Amino acid sequence: MSTPVVLRLPFVTFNKKHCDVEDDVGIKVCPIIVDFERLLKGGHKNYEKIIPGVPNTDLLHVAASLYGVTLSEVTDDIIYPTMCGKWSRTLLMLRDEEQTLQHLMKTTHKRIATNVNQTPNDANNDSDDAPNIFSDDESSDEDEDFDDDFVSGIPGFLAEVQTRKEHLVQLYEKKIDEADEYRKYLGVEHRLIGCSTFERSYEKPGQQVLQLTLVGVRKKY
Repeated sequence: MSTPVVLRLPFVTFNKKHCDVEDDVGIKVCPIIVDFERLLKGGHKNYEKIIPGVPNTDLLHVAASLYGVTLSEVTDDIIYPTMCGKWSRTLLMLRDEEQTLQHLMKTTHKRIATNVNQTPNDANNDSDDAPNIFSDDESSDEDEDFDDDFVSGIPGFLAEVQTRKEHLVQLYEKKIDEADEYRKYLGVEHRLIGCSTFERSYEKPGQQVLQLTLVGVRKKY
């Protein structure tokens, strides 16, 4: 029996000593396991959006970005083919939307106010920031055998991320505190707190062993 292309697991809550939401209930996360090879390259290209309003390719790009930040020695020409390998599955840990919204509003105000007195290096090391989305230059070294459709979609994804950042700055500058306004610019790059790519290992016959190939976790999580 084939495994599902997308498997949604029950919400889990991680305890955190200093939770950044008002109800202090811990970090609520929705784990989703995705078979990107079948979802994006196979016969499931028209599969429904995993997150309403978010192209499924954005999930691929943001996870690849997190890997690129946390695994500095692993390049994009390894990350993308690994995530889209025939036997690979990727576990995405997506934070609850409402919690993420609270966190986004709080950290946007804090980050912009702090950056006034920061040096460029300080700003780049700000652990409250969303993961640093990889640059256009990094996408130019992709493996020639990799699907050009994915590579061609990277600039558009980067542009959308940058647009959301600019709108968030504008909301702060206009002193707007309405949650619905911030919700418009809540991106998947804000919700992803960690991910891992794995495949089944057959080195030990008769045993179900999963081999981790990539792991990435946001700072402060």
